[in-house]
Amino acid sequence: DWLAAGASEPLHDMPAPHDAQRRLSLSLIPVGATQRLLLARDISTLARLEQMRRDFVANVSHELRTPLTVIHGYLELLDPEDVPQLA
Repeated sequence: DWLAAGASEPLHDMPAPHDAQRRLSLSLIPVGATQRLLLARDISTLARLEQMRRDFVANVSHELRTPLTVIHGYLELLDPEDVPQLA
């Protein structure tokens, strides 16, 4: 459907036809008046790195939030009026 429509926007992150583990980015580039060039890029490594980054950020966020919540609770016990509210 994307190719038949003559898409001008790249199609990012689709599975490769014969290997679902591979991710492709497709672009349709005009060549002359009547022809188009289909450019396929293997973005599997980029997709894996992006997933690793997301997992790392989620893990660090969780690991920092838990002790900070405990510290905030102890500070409230000491003087609840002087402790700023957590976002």
